[in-house]
Amino acid sequence: MLENIKFHFYDSLLSTQEQAKKLSLDSDKLHVIIAFEQTGGRGTFGKQWISPKNCGLYVTFAYKVPTHFQTSSLSHLSATAACMAIEPIHPQIKWPNDILVDEKKIGGVITEVHDSCIYAGIGLNIKKSASVENVKEQLTTSYDHYANPPSIEDLAHVLADHYLKLVQLWEKGGFEKIKPIYNRYFTLINKNVIINTPGGLIKGLLLDFTSQGYPILQVGLEKHIVSHLQHITPDESQ
Repeated sequence: MLENIKFHFYDSLLSTQEQAKKLSLDSDKLHVIIAFEQTGGRGTFGKQWISPKNCGLYVTFAYKVPTHFQTSSLSHLSATAACMAIEPIHPQIKWPNDILVDEKKIGGVITEVHDSCIYAGIGLNIKKSASVENVKEQLTTSYDHYANPPSIEDLAHVLADHYLKLVQLWEKGGFEKIKPIYNRYFTLINKNVIINTPGGLIKGLLLDFTSQGYPILQVGLEKHIVSHLQHITPDESQ
């Protein structure tokens, strides 16, 4: 079980994810790799994660898990930890990996698993930069919402503390242990949604998530577990 946190601070990196993969991981330590700038940061689906210097928290959590552990819900864990770290500004989770405040993106997560090693990347916007002015997404930062925004270092420590506690819960009982916390930030439970899958759109009432983190959808009189999906959005037609 993870019991300790070890921080690794860097002025600039190509990517915290790639740096994390170079480390020799201890079985009882949560390694926290933080860069004040990323020159090649990336999000899911290979998208670029613009990471200007001193404008965001760019962090990867790296640790080992037993080979039998179910890892499909670890992105949910990361998103939950990110929301807990910025709880005062009322964040929400947008499936699959975005963190929103006032319906604008303040952060995101990416999770990779290699040989029982977890590399969980989280990015949170701290303040605006000219380098993101042409990004199509609606973005926001902690400076837009906090009266006294936390420093990058302070936010990193708060996030790491939450992440460690959630991993300890997850190690004891999987996603079921953290699902009640996750559901506080994912606001579409018991609402009509549209799920985008490789086979097309599915509409229904989102009832809950399985122990693996997959959505359970009520479609007519039937319940469906949707294990391959790209997005969950509100069904505005209802």
